[in-house]
Amino acid sequence: MREPFSLEKIHLSTGMHVSFDGQCYELSLDEPLGRGTMRTFVVSPWFLASTVDFEVERCPNLLPPQDGDAGRLLDDTWFSMNFCMEGRCEVLVPSEGFAVVGTGDFCVGHARTQPGEFRYPSGRYRGVELFVSTRVLRDPSFAALAETGIPLDAWVGGPDATVVFSGDWALNDAMGRIGAAAERLDAARCKIGLMGLLPDLFTRDFSAARPPTFLTPAQMGMVRAVRDEVERAPAEPHDVRALARRFGVGAATLNGYFRSVQGMSVAAFVRDRRMRLAADLLASTRLNVAEVALRAGYSNPSKFAEAFKRLQGVAPSEYRRSRAVLPRGIA
Repeated sequence: MREPFSLEKIHLSTGMHVSFDGQCYELSLDEPLGRGTMRTFVVSPWFLASTVDFEVERCPNLLPPQDGDAGRLLDDTWFSMNFCMEGRCEVLVPSEGFAVVGTGDFCVGHARTQPGEFRYPSGRYRGVELFVSTRVLRDPSFAALAETGIPLDAWVGGPDATVVFSGDWALNDAMGRIGAAAERLDAARCKIGLMGLLPDLFTRDFSAARPPTFLTPAQMGMVRAVRDEVERAPAEPHDVRALARRFGVGAATLNGYFRSVQGMSVAAFVRDRRMRLAADLLASTRLNVAEVALRAGYSNPSKFAEAFKRLQGVAPSEYRRSRAVLPRGIA
């Protein structure tokens, strides 16, 4: 099958690798981005079905936002559907701000402006994504879909829009079945699934479908600034009241913004990042437990050991024994 867009036109950042075998694109990620794969089955020139399994926080967009020749995915006939099976991802909601799509959410949208990168706040995302052009309505292999009279052209041709349905198990089940068919390279089942999904989707009230929380760009900026600061130096105190004063908001307000994106409070995020740092030091250095505790921001080794065991299920010394310590450790 002819490629919907040329590999020569895409933009690859460090840690990104793409191939096309005649039926599927495969994007694989490694360091410094993280790890994971996105496998995209070309069901037809107007319908792509992807299964995604990422352990990353950011993934640069493969398609240059301003390159009109990058491929059909950039023209204004395409829209996307996303079923989040595990994790979280940020979604730009035109004219309103940002929302976070979480486990069990279904998102459908179209936009003429492509983001520079996609963000996954929890560092984990697994799901199914479909990319569909309105041209499917004029494709003979989707003739039954055209007969349903769904207002696809009018909706995609209207203002940019993003709609999120939370816990709609009918839509989620349909997406899951299409994803499973795409994994098997079963084009017929993918087409049948889409012809059932779209008419069902357009029976929904789009005006009432809203994610639980919206954040303005300024509010999202606060969350990202706090997150980046903690990532850079997890052992520092990171008092939420001091951080909130810096942004001119209350501690509860900042925690609310942060929790809506990251799924946890600022304090919990700091603990999580400290424990990740500690686990890495235990596995890759010969520092003793007290030194690891200090480098992870804990002055009391006993409290560190208690916190570590709560998170990892084993004491720091047991964790180290279960990992191979590198021969060239830090003394």
